[in-house]
Amino acid sequence: MYGTEGQVAFQFVAGDREMVTSAAVDTDGTAAVAVEYHQRGEAHRIYVLDQKGATRRVIETANYLPANVSFAPDHSIWASGTVLGPNDAPQAEYEILRHYSLEGQELGRHWPKSLFPGPDPASPAIGRWRLRVAGDRVGAFFIPGGRAGLWVEGDLEGKVLGRWRVNPDAMPAAFAPDGSIYAQLGGGGVAKLDHGTGLWKPVAVSGAGVLIGAQGADLVFWQRGGNSLQWVAVQ
Repeated sequence: MYGTEGQVAFQFVAGDREMVTSAAVDTDGTAAVAVEYHQRGEAHRIYVLDQKGATRRVIETANYLPANVSFAPDHSIWASGTVLGPNDAPQAEYEILRHYSLEGQELGRHWPKSLFPGPDPASPAIGRWRLRVAGDRVGAFFIPGGRAGLWVEGDLEGKVLGRWRVNPDAMPAAFAPDGSIYAQLGGGGVAKLDHGTGLWKPVAVSGAGVLIGAQGADLVFWQRGGNSLQWVAVQ
């Protein structure tokens, strides 16, 4: 996990039968780590960690497998994932998004799978996930059935506000508080979604590395081969 200066603050080590599927860090340094539990019948979970990496709370999610987690501006936790049946196959219908308080209370379930026709869009075995919360919106990216990617935005009450097809070479990664969404292109460049036309338009940035998110109006890049982050303004 990275601290406020972009250096590693602590490391989280999963248990023998656990696999980390996603992690997020809040503005105050609190972290959330989504974990898939490999022991059949055991609950999947989200670990909430303090600024030093100590476990503050464990949110058990039963048969809901959280593929991605993200903090909202009010410090609550949103998750996107799959509900698994007895044979570890996705159930026929379930809500893709779940919303939790820091105390572990489930606050809501949103986005029924039936809103997205075709192969299960939320299955970790099928799609690559991204989940971001900014301002008053939740945004999720997935690739249903290996087809072109889909970026979906909704409000904090669970209403879907729009969906946009994404070029397979683009990976939405940064959701700014003003509603701007940025994706990293296959060649390393950055593009911004034009919500009106649905087109991704290249933007000029001076940063290099892997685009992992936004903080305020700045984009945040992870530097390959190192343990540091870089904050870059969009030009």
